Amino acid sequence: MPGMFDQPNMFGEGAVRQPYPQEIEYFKANPGIAGMATEDGRVVLNPFIDLKPQERESVVLNEMARLKMREGMQSQRPDFKLTSQQIQGLMGTPYQGNPQASRETIAARLLSGDPSSGLQTFDQMDFVRGLAARMGVNQQRGHAGAGRGLNN
Repeated sequence: MPGMFDQPNMFGEGAVRQPYPQEIEYFKANPGIAGMATEDGRVVLNPFIDLKPQERESVVLNEMARLKMREGMQSQRPDFKLTSQQIQGLMGTPYQGNPQASRETIAARLLSGDPSSGLQTFDQMDFVRGLAARMGVNQQRGHAGAGRGLNN
């Protein structure tokens, strides 16, 4: 039975592809990584993780947000401040010490409703609302902060 991302979706046909052999090796070595945005502007999902459809959708949304921020002009990349909780949550990750990657990670997590984003600020949610609009994402679908923090 084909998966929901084997079919055209809100991000267009081919937004998600099968991982290449080197990406499969990466996922084997990093079993906690559910998916990633690739250099070819697509998303690959970890074939070793059995995600529920809503989880898959959230991972794809998260990674597509990263791609959208990378493709945009510098003015469309986040420049908000991170909270101390968010900084702490990124310790020991590849994003530690990389402020731009850290901001993009938090923005993508907020958009996809990932609770590891931590409590958001107004500036962060302003950015995420704009990102959602640029991506054509309906924020009422349960994403974009998932009802946490200062947005309510």
